Amino acid sequence: MRATNRYIEDTQPWKLAKSGEQEKLNEVLFQSTQVLAKAGILLYPVMPRKCRTLLDALGFEGEISINEAKKDVLIKPGTTITKPKALFPKIDLTKLSEALGVTEVPEKKEAKKEEQITINDFAKIELKVGKIVSARKAPNAEKLLLLDVDLGDEKRQLVAGIAKWYTPEELVGKNIVVLTNLKPAVIRGFESQGMLLAADDGENVVLITTDKPIAPGSKIR
Repeated sequence: MRATNRYIEDTQPWKLAKSGEQEKLNEVLFQSTQVLAKAGILLYPVMPRKCRTLLDALGFEGEISINEAKKDVLIKPGTTITKPKALFPKIDLTKLSEALGVTEVPEKKEAKKEEQITINDFAKIELKVGKIVSARKAPNAEKLLLLDVDLGDEKRQLVAGIAKWYTPEELVGKNIVVLTNLKPAVIRGFESQGMLLAADDGENVVLITTDKPIAPGSKIR
């Protein structure tokens, strides 16, 4: 069927009809009709009513069987083809909702489009590998951890809201990814001199790390 769709798109029978190229038009319609008849026979076990309607409209008089579908010519030249109703008519949502007793048809929500940035925007971001050298709980802030991070040529303090998912002990020695050119911010009285990157699926938070050892301060490109 896909090949036939392409065949019809390529030959454009509607243009052949307008230009008076009757011989070419007859050939396109003949070949397309044979394919429709074959499809009607092969799909009959799955959709008997629809396929019966299709075959009747095509004037098919043969036997509905696999052997019949193997024939090259199923619809003889000169056969009168009737104009059938649409086999799969478009569904009117308003009428369907009335029939089902639904008072309002829900609007189709469009997928949220993410704002795109340019390569120049991305170039402004500075990401480096940082190694956590010490970690501790932030006083009077049960969700926060204070991390001392080695960035190669300097050490910085990061404030991270990951206490629910990580203990200070398991973080020491771990490589993380740090956004280093973020303006420092004070969080619950503690200065955070950057931001670590983590993945969040709504329930769990997992730190972004390196799969092999690499020196602290290494740039991420």
